[in-house]
Amino acid sequence: MSPKAAFDLIYTGPVGATSANTTCTASNTASDATWSGSVPVTGGTVPLTAPAIASIYSYAISCVTTTSANTTTSSASAYLYDGVPIPVPTDCGVTDNFGTPIPTLDLLAPDAVVTTDTAGLCLLCSVTQPENVVDQDPTDYATLNKPVGVAGSEALTVTSTANTYLPGYLVGFVASDPAELLTLELLQGFTVNTYLDGVLQDAGGASASNPLRLDLLTLLANPTHKFIGFTATKSFNAVQIVSSGLVSVIGQANVYQACVSTQPTNPSSSSSSSSSGGSSSSSSSSGSSSSSSSSSGSSSSSSGSTATAAPVSISVSPNPVTAGGTFTLTYTGPGTSSSTCTASNTAGDAKWTGTLTGTGGSVTLTAPTTPNVYSYSISCSAPTGGVSSASANLYDAIPAPIATDCGVKSLPTQSLTDANASVSTGSGGLCLFCSVTQPQNVLNQDPLNYASVNTPVALLGANEFLTVTNNSTFSGLHTAGFIASNPSEVLTLALLQGVTVNTLLNGVVQETAGTTVSTPLRLNLLTLLGNPAATFVSFSTTKPFNGIQLTDSNLVSVLGEVDLYQACVSTP
Repeated sequence: MSPKAAFDLIYTGPVGATSANTTCTASNTASDATWSGSVPVTGGTVPLTAPAIASIYSYAISCVTTTSANTTTSSASAYLYDGVPIPVPTDCGVTDNFGTPIPTLDLLAPDAVVTTDTAGLCLLCSVTQPENVVDQDPTDYATLNKPVGVAGSEALTVTSTANTYLPGYLVGFVASDPAELLTLELLQGFTVNTYLDGVLQDAGGASASNPLRLDLLTLLANPTHKFIGFTATKSFNAVQIVSSGLVSVIGQANVYQACVSTQPTNPSSSSSSSSSGGSSSSSSSSGSSSSSSSSSGSSSSSSGSTATAAPVSISVSPNPVTAGGTFTLTYTGPGTSSSTCTASNTAGDAKWTGTLTGTGGSVTLTAPTTPNVYSYSISCSAPTGGVSSASANLYDAIPAPIATDCGVKSLPTQSLTDANASVSTGSGGLCLFCSVTQPQNVLNQDPLNYASVNTPVALLGANEFLTVTNNSTFSGLHTAGFIASNPSEVLTLALLQGVTVNTLLNGVVQETAGTTVSTPLRLNLLTLLGNPAATFVSFSTTKPFNGIQLTDSNLVSVLGEVDLYQACVSTP
């Protein structure tokens, strides 16, 4: 609106509040005495005048309700754009398991309003700078502070005043933990809820029937930021994040944006997917269904005991390619024309987007003129409900990573890189909190960053795996494995119960090594890595292979997390 223009401020007090148990206080940054001090708890409409100086002004209300059971504090604020352009929603930068963008938009003022609530015996609880969630800056944030072990709750809610979203849309928040990388295990005690006109619709969390998911971000500069959310099953116009209960293991969470996908997503492929810090996993949400990996992708099942999509693959050649040059993308689908496959890419190429045939083929494409690393992906859904995905990186006028020695003492090795190899992840069994974070780190040139395979200890029938597939085949009589560590203690064979390392040839397991199988794992010292806790977990192969896989599985696992730095094969 224009400076000095008249406008109405409309507010509501807490549901069921009376002047006997609730006090509400108004405030603003426009120095308007009409909206200041005590206001009626029943709500109402207040006519106001915009300041003469063009700016963005905040109008807020805070209500405290005291009962015999507890004290609840509720606050809300709204922005007034006085002679200032209204911000335009932007994409939140969410990607799926294999780097495929999921189009989203952030919820911004003035079409979105943020509110906060504190309940229970939570004296040190607070939400600071909640208005940052609905402003145009994706790098500032609100902070939810709730001391670990305190029984109260702290909530932040963003309500869209312009839209109601239908079932099937992905919804959640961009968030981080200032102390460490977010994982689903750390989010115990957190829930994400949707509301429609103030009525709870869906809830996602560690103890809810609708599990939370963590997704990668591509647009934010900070790699610790994650998207926390789920696919809604009911219509909604508000999304809420809550930190509550004694089980919370995070005392502080920073919330940057509230985001909603621009189109419905596939619940079967997203309801139990998770990633952290630039990676992901694909997992099943039925105790008897399973996931399997292919040479350059993964497949998962989300319904029934036999629904499994066939693996898919994708490759680009030549790689690297000159800027603006042509290259060939070759893919294989699940092998049935009844499968639905969708192509996507980060290069903005319309030729590799939309629906594809499920039987595979080759496409000639043109590389962008701007040098960069671009991702080309395929995701296929089988009629039975399974989903398979794969992606490949194209190095456009940028040098491809060069294989280096992994630093294993007294054993010459070479690392597998994403110019000549691909990585896939998956989960099996009832593994709602399993995840693989940052899987692409296993194939990049930095030997000090890593992927994390997270499988909660003593989770019946659960397994989580990461597979690296090389473009060429290695003969037998090599040593193959992963540079790995456990963040809590130095790895020993005793700690690796439940962990196996497999070799595969074109997706078929050739050999398996572990503490409970006939081929034993071995641990080797490292000489080049700066992390003294990292070791080479491997075995001597006897059969040809082009894939190496690490699996952390079921009740015998005593780790919970394995960090993987590189996939390595001994040189002749």
